[in-house]
This record gives sequence, C-alpha cells and structure tokens, in this order.
Amino acid sequence: MLAFITPLPHPHNCDSYARVSRLLRRTVDSIRGQDSEKFVLIVVGNRRPEGLPDDPRVEWLGVDLPPAISRPGRVLPKESDRVN
Repeated sequence: MLAFITPLPHPHNCDSYARVSRLLRRTVDSIRGQDSEKFVLIVVGNRRPEGLPDDPRVEWLGVDLPPAISRPGRVLPKESDRVN
C-alpha cells in the first residue's frame, strides 16, 4: 500500500481556491490512473475542494488551522511563474 498525502493551502493564502481545486482534480486523476489499485490519497485542508471524487481510495481530512501570516521578506512567485 502506498499513501499520498496532499496538503492544500488555506483559502485566505491563495489567489483562487477554484484554481486550487482544478489543480487538485488533475493530481487526483493522475494518481487514480496508476496501474496499481493499492494506494490511498489523503487530501488535507481547511475547506473541502469542489470535485473531490467519491472514491474509497481518496480521503478528505478537514482541519481547522488559521491562515499563514505574511512575514516581511517573504517572496511570492511572480504571476508569470505560477502554474495555471
């Protein structure tokens, strides 16, 4: 058995939670497309993303954590460097 753990950013710490959901769907589809069925994907986050499949191999673990605090000197990627 192989376990994948995928953390999601806090909704207040991302530009678009819809984009996070889209990227997660791509990740989930890729993992579910593996040859072996012996895996579990655990998705961890503050808010359940849209489109998470009803699949016993995909588990949602909701947490109640505060958003990250911006720190001086923290450099965020430029818009042109972000993955769409």
